[in-house]
Amino acid sequence: MSGCTETGKPRIAILMAVYEPRMDWLREQLLSLNVQKYLDPACVLF
Repeated sequence: MSGCTETGKPRIAILMAVYEPRMDWLREQLLSLNVQKYLDPACVLF
């Protein structure tokens, strides 16, 4: 597996530590990820 999407661009993965987060910051981070223009990002919450 090459790690690329169907468009040939590499897949972007965002890792977020969310143990007892400030909810206002977490909400802002998730909203920001939602409006990104990059196709097919992956978000991993741990």
